[in-house]
Amino acid sequence: MSTIAYFLIGFQASASHFIKFAGVMMLFSVVATLLCMGCAAVLRDVATATLVSAMTTLFTMLLGGVLLNANALPPAARWLPYLSVFRNATEALAVNEVDGIVVHDTFNGVEVNLAGITIVDSIFGFRRGSYLRDLLVLVGMNVVLLVGVGALIVFKMREVR
Repeated sequence: MSTIAYFLIGFQASASHFIKFAGVMMLFSVVATLLCMGCAAVLRDVATATLVSAMTTLFTMLLGGVLLNANALPPAARWLPYLSVFRNATEALAVNEVDGIVVHDTFNGVEVNLAGITIVDSIFGFRRGSYLRDLLVLVGMNVVLLVGVGALIVFKMREVR
């Protein structure tokens, strides 16, 4: 779905930006799926597993950087957004899209040229050059969750005779 929307939205049309976008979207989808599968493997009741999955998704969405700026958190809690799959995916996508973009505008008769990354940094707290770090964090989350969910399925959901 994101493949179709990418060009319709008007994101950067270069192949490298699109491949980076598609890679982040795939990693994000797998992490979100594994989180929900982990909840389903831990909890026997379907309703409880669904509720916990939804609450986990909402909590990680809150810390994603769009609804709550990491710079607005107290210093002791500033590490929490980095546990959010939404934060890492959103930051990687935003940094990928504003790479090389300069915003030209006029405020009160004064012409302003501002790099896109400066705007994203000041509003959302996303840092320049964080794409690779976010990509590696998403890969790490995938590996940890894949091993964890696999272990849960093998040991907790074993058929009893």
